[in-house]
Amino acid sequence: MKSKYKETEVGLIPKDWNIKKLKEISTKITDGDHLTPKRTTSGFYLLSARNVKDSYIDLSDVDYVGEEEYHRMKNRCNPEYDDIMISCSGTIGRISRVPKNLKSVLVRSVALIKLMKGDCSSGYVQYSLQSNFGQKQINESVNQGAQPNLFLNQINILSIPLPPTLAEQEAIAEVLSDTDALITSLETTIQKKKLLKQGAMQELLTGKRRLPGFGGKGGMKDTEVGRIPEDWEVRKLGDVLKSNPKYGINAPATEKDDRYFNYLRITDIDENGKINFKDICSVSHPLAKYFILNDNEIVFARTGASVGKSYIHQLKNGTFVYAGFLIKLNIDSNSANAKYIFFLTQAKRYRNWIETNSARSGQPGINGNQIKEFTFPCPTTLAEQEAIANLLTEMDEEIEGLENKLEKTKGIKQGLMQVLLTGKIRLV
Repeated sequence: MKSKYKETEVGLIPKDWNIKKLKEISTKITDGDHLTPKRTTSGFYLLSARNVKDSYIDLSDVDYVGEEEYHRMKNRCNPEYDDIMISCSGTIGRISRVPKNLKSVLVRSVALIKLMKGDCSSGYVQYSLQSNFGQKQINESVNQGAQPNLFLNQINILSIPLPPTLAEQEAIAEVLSDTDALITSLETTIQKKKLLKQGAMQELLTGKRRLPGFGGKGGMKDTEVGRIPEDWEVRKLGDVLKSNPKYGINAPATEKDDRYFNYLRITDIDENGKINFKDICSVSHPLAKYFILNDNEIVFARTGASVGKSYIHQLKNGTFVYAGFLIKLNIDSNSANAKYIFFLTQAKRYRNWIETNSARSGQPGINGNQIKEFTFPCPTTLAEQEAIANLLTEMDEEIEGLENKLEKTKGIKQGLMQVLLTGKIRLV
C-alpha cells in the first residue's frame, strides 16, 4: 500500500493525486462588501456568516437589499451557482455552495470562491474544505482577535488534495452529497415529529383531544387554567407530591470516574428534558448517597437562565446524584402519573408560568414552595393520565430513534470523508 501513496502536508494520498492551493484552482477568491449595506425589508438576499451552514444556505433569518444596492455590491462579489462560500468572521469555517436561482450578495463575513470550470468539482472542493484536514488548516489560519477572522490571504493558500480526473472528483462528491441528502431528510423528519408532538401535548394535556376509551358525553367547563373537560379537575402540584420538594447537594464536580456517582447538573439537561451524557461528571462527596435519584423522580432547575428546565429520571439511564441548583419532585403514584406531570413541565403553559413566577431582580429563580403552587388540568383517573403519558413517551422514543440514526449517519459521513478525500478508497 505504501508504494502507491505519498506523504504530503495533509497526510498520505495516492501518488497520482496532487496537492493544490485554493488560489491555483480558482479564477477569483474574494469576500463580501466592506461597506455597510443599505438594508430593506424585501428584495435581494444579503447573506452573512450566520446564513452559511455546512452544505446549505439558511434563509430563516436573512437580510435584504434593494435593486440599486444589489447591483452595486455585485461589482465586488457576484455569487453564482456552484460557487463556494466560507463563513470567515465570528463562526468560522462553515462551507456551502451557492444553490440554483439564488440572487444574493454578501457582506464581509462571507468569502466567495469561483473555481476554474472543468478543472475541478466544486462539490469535491466543498467536502475537502469540510473534512478534518480542511478544517484543521482553517482553524490554524484564523486570526484570533476580539472577533476571530479568516482573511483572504489565508484562504488563498489552503491546500486541497486533488484526484487527477474530474470524473473521480465528481464520483466522490456524489457519494458524500447522497449522504448529506439523507442527513437533511432525517433532520426534516425529526423537526416535523417534534412539531407533531408539541401539537399533541397542547391537545392531550388540556383535554381538547381525548384518547379512545376515555371521556364521556360531558362537555367542557371554564376553569382558572382554561377550558377543560367536565370530568377533569384542576390540581396543584403540591397536592400530588409524596414529600416536600428537596434541594440537591452542593458539592464540587470531579472528572468522570466509575468509582463515584454520576453527577447531574443544570447544564447536563437539554430543553427537551434529555441528558447530555457526553459531558457527565462525577461527585465524590461523602453525603452524595443521600441525593440519589429514584425511578420517575423529577428534577427541575431552580435558578439561572435555564430556570424551570426539567428531567424525569429513568433507572435505565444509570445512577445519578442531583446537584444543588436542582430541586427534586417525588410524585405520589396514588395521586398522579409521574410521566404525565413531567410532560406538563415540557408544555407551553408551564414555561409561561415559570417565566412569570421566576421574575425577580438579579438572577431569575423558583423555589420549592413556589413550584408546589403550580396548577394544572388533570384527568381524574390514573388510567387516562397513564394513557396520555404513554402516547407522548412513544412519540419521544420515535424522535430519539431518529436522532440516533441521524448521529450514526453523520458518523458514517465523517468516515466516508476520511477515506474518500484521501484516496484510501478509490471510486474510479
